[in-house]
Amino acid sequence: MFGIQWTQVNHDQFFISLYAGLLANIVTAIIGGLIVWFIISQIDMRRLRRLYEREVAGFREKLRFALDKFDVTYLDSIANPPFLAGILASELKEYPISVWQENVPKGKELFAAIEAFQRTYSEFMVAANKLQMLVQNLIRYFNGAQQAQFRTLFADSEYEKYLLGKILGMEDKEILLWLGRHEELLPIFEEANIAILSQEQLQEPQITYRILRKELELAVSRVKEELNP
Repeated sequence: MFGIQWTQVNHDQFFISLYAGLLANIVTAIIGGLIVWFIISQIDMRRLRRLYEREVAGFREKLRFALDKFDVTYLDSIANPPFLAGILASELKEYPISVWQENVPKGKELFAAIEAFQRTYSEFMVAANKLQMLVQNLIRYFNGAQQAQFRTLFADSEYEKYLLGKILGMEDKEILLWLGRHEELLPIFEEANIAILSQEQLQEPQITYRILRKELELAVSRVKEELNP
């Protein structure tokens, strides 16, 4: 009888060939799958980048509009940042700046300016809150030592506004106009200024506050420059 004699060698070669073919198919399928995954991921990345670029473009326009104002000085609270710095800080809370920074290379200059602003803003708020706490404690002590008619005439917050104006180098007439007070009351405010801002414990905090406030205003200006290249 003619035919191929089935031996152990043939048996082993058959299964070796079978397993090798299966392994080759598996490897081919894995490689093919990786190639498809890579292509799809690249397409998704480009699509996502275009989405981020559109978001950044809209963000630029909104921020440009929000900051298109005069940087008015408000005498309200020592702990409050300058007007435009407050607006910018509030606007930035709504956006995924860190995500855009990683995925939109064209905006690196703007994001660097924003990062510098956020760092300066944090430093300013720490210094401002420290100064406010010290000033408020001294105001309470000063106001408590005044005669009864003056304690009811001036609230602690009014002294704080006046002292903020003095820290910022404003003229007395300008401060009184902001407070809506007549010049006849200036001596009381001047007394508070001498008694409080001349305290040794306030000298360094005042200097730090003024320096950081100026740096914060400059940081806002740099952001505005990057918004209008």
